[in-house]
Amino acid sequence: MQHQLKQCRRTRVGDTIIASSTVGSGPPLVLIHGLCASSRWWARNVPALAERFQIHLVDLAGFGQSPGPFSLEKAAGTLARWMEIAGIERASVVGHSMGGYIATELAADRPQRVDRLVLVAAALPTVGLKALPRAQDVLTATRYLPLSFVSLLVSDLWTAGVPTTAAALLALLRADLRAKLSAVKAPTLLVWGENDPLVPLRLAHELARCVPCRELAIFKRTGHNPMWERPEAFNRLLLEFLADAPACAEQPARLAA
Repeated sequence: MQHQLKQCRRTRVGDTIIASSTVGSGPPLVLIHGLCASSRWWARNVPALAERFQIHLVDLAGFGQSPGPFSLEKAAGTLARWMEIAGIERASVVGHSMGGYIATELAADRPQRVDRLVLVAAALPTVGLKALPRAQDVLTATRYLPLSFVSLLVSDLWTAGVPTTAAALLALLRADLRAKLSAVKAPTLLVWGENDPLVPLRLAHELARCVPCRELAIFKRTGHNPMWERPEAFNRLLLEFLADAPACAEQPARLAA
């Protein structure tokens, strides 16, 4: 079944304008992109997910079609207010990389807003991400990606601009969510690439001990973008988790795909 993407909506939230699009029908599912990215990074996931959910694609301030400036400190609060204005009382939330940080803070600060939480290669400095990625790490991160995605990355980086991207990265490296992680109550799925050079797999194991993790899914031969590199397996995993998360266990299950 084909779903037509609703026209981009621009919503004023305080002094910020948030651009978003909606597709599909069913329970709401909010997708949050990462650093130097946009909602276009979910293009390989929306068709499958929209079969069962109403997908809300958000461009963070300063990225994609949302004008800046970007503030990591305000991002989760802005997203919560955007949900209120959009009439989304409660939703499952998926966050990639920096978007995983924002999704985690949203779930901690406003647990009534988040039904289930999916963190994809989440950049959470509190569990060990304290150094700027090396140029060789960035290059390694692209080795698993098709040329079409590299073109998308360059386009979104150009749109955001180096100053916005650099400021967001520095803010992320200085951020600290340790005091908030215990406040996350939503059942959580962690999704990681086995060969992620930007947010190493070891951080996923540390994070799994800090949040109510139901499962840690590890994709073999995959880098920092499982949703793009392994879309079919990624979509299947999300649909299974969002439909019926298993009972909570002390240690998350580990899935290699």
